[in-house]
Amino acid sequence: MYIDKSGKQSGHQLILENTDNLNSEREKLFEIAIAELKKYQKCKPGEVLGKKVITENYVTVVFD
Repeated sequence: MYIDKSGKQSGHQLILENTDNLNSEREKLFEIAIAELKKYQKCKPGEVLGKKVITENYVTVVFD
């Protein structure tokens, strides 16, 4: 996911690391996870030398 200069989230991407047959279930759960992440609509943008920049962030979500 990316956080833009205004603090808005975008570019959510699912990266599957398991090689079992549950990927379709994980894709369904991914939509739920994105909905939960979007509840935090305003994030703090990154800063470099006092200027706001777009940042790439990785969020690990584990479903048991």
